[in-house]
Amino acid sequence: MALRRIFHSSWQLSPRWLFRARGGYELRAVGLQPDAAEYGGIGVGRVWLRALTLSGVIAGIGGINYVLGYKHYYEDGFAGGAGFMGIAVALVGRNHPFGVLVAAFFFATLSQGGLAIHAFVPKQMMDVLQGVVILAVAVSVPEVRRVLRGARKRSDG
Repeated sequence: MALRRIFHSSWQLSPRWLFRARGGYELRAVGLQPDAAEYGGIGVGRVWLRALTLSGVIAGIGGINYVLGYKHYYEDGFAGGAGFMGIAVALVGRNHPFGVLVAAFFFATLSQGGLAIHAFVPKQMMDVLQGVVILAVAVSVPEVRRVLRGARKRSDG
């Protein structure tokens, strides 16, 4: 019950903090361009330390929930691939709190659906489907499209 309250309060407060508070502005500025943020007077090292500490706490809460609430014991390698999945979720969600939530539910559905139909479809097909989704989203980003268009123009002559 307490973990649910923590989740709901963090889900409601994270967009407000990220887009309305000074700490969120500093985090976004350092993430987008650390040199410019440092020139603007933001302590880049302090922001990185704060971001890494906060993300470690969130990952620890997720791990504690899995180990103490579901398995009741620690299993070596229980979170294998979670980091890569997190990168994919952030990419598909375009680093926006609501987008990340939707992307996380989407990838969780793909993963659980792959486990449910494992008798009919190999697990590797679910991995291929996830890769296709990631590539489709990556290509749809305007910056990537601009780079691809420039490369095509250079190759055409």
